[in-house]
Amino acid sequence: KAASKYGLRPLDIYALMTVESHANPRAVGKDDVGKGHSYGLTQISKAAIKDFEKAKRTKVTDKFDPTQNIEVGAWYIKQQKERYKDDMAAALLANNRGMRKADRFFNSDEPVSKEKLSEMTDYPARFLSVYRIFKDLGIENLKEQEVGAAIAQFKPEEYLKTHESGEYLTVFKPYDKSPYAEYVKYKPV
Repeated sequence: KAASKYGLRPLDIYALMTVESHANPRAVGKDDVGKGHSYGLTQISKAAIKDFEKAKRTKVTDKFDPTQNIEVGAWYIKQQKERYKDDMAAALLANNRGMRKADRFFNSDEPVSKEKLSEMTDYPARFLSVYRIFKDLGIENLKEQEVGAAIAQFKPEEYLKTHESGEYLTVFKPYDKSPYAEYVKYKPV
């Protein structure tokens, strides 16, 4: 429901939950010093919750509740898509690395090292890979209550070992002003 409410596909949400938490509603992401900073299925941050509550004039009562967590996660991705001109890869990068880091990455006129490029494009590439695999497997055809179990059992590394065509990880064109910042471009398949 949250997917259509915010202009996303169900597969977007399924891929987000898989990449972020492997469908664990109690997942807690840790920052560099080991403190919890993201929560639940879509790994929403405290800042995303605060922004959601302010924009929607409602309170998130349980950040681990799947319905509330997915609602905030879908809303936040939609906000990022609007910020980055409907570009899902850029929205995902901002969701994962933060808007400030994403803006610096996209607007830099400096050459980007291979390490930095890899660090910044890894998350959108993983999302796109999982999205396409789920599409191939027909996950969008499952009943809503079956999706969580399918995601929890999913092992992308094993799937990719048996499907090594390389078509799942594709790097496309630079974003706007940065001729060096190649990124993974989301394309509906």
